[in-house]
Amino acid sequence: MRTPPFQPKLLRNALTRALHYFPLNTWFLQLFFVYERRRQIDGRLRQLLYDGLSQGTSSVASETRNGSPTHSRAASPLLLTFALYTELHTLSSEPNSAIIRTWFEQALDSLCRSSPEVWLLYLTFEYEIALKAIRHLSKSPGHRWQRVKSVFYQALRHCPWSKRLALLPFGPLADAFSGVERRQLYLGLLQRQIRLHTDWEGDDYAEANVE
Repeated sequence: MRTPPFQPKLLRNALTRALHYFPLNTWFLQLFFVYERRRQIDGRLRQLLYDGLSQGTSSVASETRNGSPTHSRAASPLLLTFALYTELHTLSSEPNSAIIRTWFEQALDSLCRSSPEVWLLYLTFEYEIALKAIRHLSKSPGHRWQRVKSVFYQALRHCPWSKRLALLPFGPLADAFSGVERRQLYLGLLQRQIRLHTDWEGDDYAEANVE
């Protein structure tokens, strides 16, 4: 008796059920990702991740209002990171920036809003998008940095203790901020009694170290 041929949909259905019960299992997530790549299919894993983040976000919001916040799928940096990884390695030629922003917004509406690492990922993404757009412009690129600045100030508001985030305008994100803006941020750091080993020198700022 001949063995019936393997049906890929059986593996897909099994992985879908497995991720329903174990949404943060990296083995199942990676297997589903490899399955889609091998089958040249995009979308099914993305939808599972989107559903997981959306459901987790609403769960965290309701429980937090009741005074007993708990961990949820949306609050997991692991799920967010994997969602971003799958989107950045999509089979299409260009990642979908709108979907990537959706992942970030979903996560940052949950307990992840206090994670400097997630904010750093978001800022890096927006910076790269703005930089790519500016390279194709011949006029003033100022307005292209607005989203970077907006995300940066949100990050400071939710993670005021993070020195790494606070110093980004004086290092990796320096192009997005004017000398006046960096001066204001510098004075703000001094008011917060963050000790800087480098003094401000006009519009130029040597990268600061903090204690």
